[in-house]
Amino acid sequence: MKEYFFDDTLCADSSGVSKVPGKVSKHGCIINNDNPGDLSIVSAFCSPAVTLSDGSLRLYYSSMDIAGANSKYFISVAHSKDAEKWTKPDLGQDFVDGKNTNRIAICAIPDGCFTLQPSVIKLPDNSWRMFCWVHGNGFCRYIMCKSADGLTWTAVNFDQPCVYHPNDKVQKGSNFAGLTELKGQSGKITFDSRATGLKSNDATMTYYDSDRKVYRMYSVWLFNNYLEAGHYIEYDNAPNAYRVIQYRESCDGLNWGESKIIMTPDENDTSDVQLYYLGVQKIAGAYIGQLGFYPVAEQTMDIELVFSTDGINWTRPLRNKFLLERKKESGQEGMIYASHSMIKQGDSYLIFYTSYLNLHNMWEGPIGSSIMLAKLKGERFLGLQADKDSGNITTKPIVLNSQEIFIDGDIRGELKAELCDPFGKIIDGFEFKQSVAVHGDSLKHR
Repeated sequence: MKEYFFDDTLCADSSGVSKVPGKVSKHGCIINNDNPGDLSIVSAFCSPAVTLSDGSLRLYYSSMDIAGANSKYFISVAHSKDAEKWTKPDLGQDFVDGKNTNRIAICAIPDGCFTLQPSVIKLPDNSWRMFCWVHGNGFCRYIMCKSADGLTWTAVNFDQPCVYHPNDKVQKGSNFAGLTELKGQSGKITFDSRATGLKSNDATMTYYDSDRKVYRMYSVWLFNNYLEAGHYIEYDNAPNAYRVIQYRESCDGLNWGESKIIMTPDENDTSDVQLYYLGVQKIAGAYIGQLGFYPVAEQTMDIELVFSTDGINWTRPLRNKFLLERKKESGQEGMIYASHSMIKQGDSYLIFYTSYLNLHNMWEGPIGSSIMLAKLKGERFLGLQADKDSGNITTKPIVLNSQEIFIDGDIRGELKAELCDPFGKIIDGFEFKQSVAVHGDSLKHR
């Protein structure tokens, strides 16, 4: 049985140690806008890579032109055998100037609408579901689509979507605290009586929990932000919005339960900080979250690793940036956005993310993005590091299921241990002085 130091559950006492994020190796840009189907921006934000039956990878991503009401968005796919080199297959679904592209054209969506930020799930029965945002013609809503192969998709619930953005026709004139109203709208609007409670900003990620047989949605709730509250930044793209993380569940992906606020900025954050998104990775006995850390005054975006045992109650033990050197990658301050999930490959995790040249609400000057790859060895999302020359930790009682104890660690000096009974008495023959020191980098030090 594996034990982690993601929270203080395992630790009874410690001195001279601190929690640190695992080190990643960066492998640079893997996808940029070099295809007829790509627009000026490509992004894996909220989008997954999926391992196919032959072991190859399919990455879903969005391509975009940001131009206010004239913005365009498309969902596309890329394919790789090694996660390093990618191709963009012609799907025969959408054409640009007569040229075939790798864009997905979702059936049963009105003309003039665009799609982005796909959460793609392959279910245990080998059918596929996609949750994505639809923009255009006054619509801004999050829907579910079905597919038999993960490439040909049909929208299921456009008229009664999973959640609505405040800018949707049905939500226009409402706010997150008040009743839904329709103001100044022309044309036919399909009114959904559920809409009052089904509100969300975009930046939404949805997963399927096969153990509990439920869908889990992590999204953004917008509180009303006003000058006197002390968090207001006038030059943000949505200065009246204060972003926090919300959570919902559904048994069928269509009917979603009430929103629960699960994470907000706290006393350790500066007053301008907002929480922009949460991508979730489930590993044995724990959930790893990639939290969108948004210091609004700076207009930058970074990833902070957060941790949970149930996917709802989260801790933030690190308070630092997971993928560093944002400026080095982009040439200026820029932003980094997480993808939907990581991929376990061998003894590493593949981490896909998007690096932007521009700041959050600054779309003049250099604009562009690249989809990047990093790798994390083992499950080293968080570890313990000696503060100076040495440190020590005493664990709470652990039930051993074998005769051996293994330690995952990159040990720059040496590591020694002793065994105690449940009451803290050292067991004869397992004293610290008899411990054989281990050194070096291994996933299974003995």
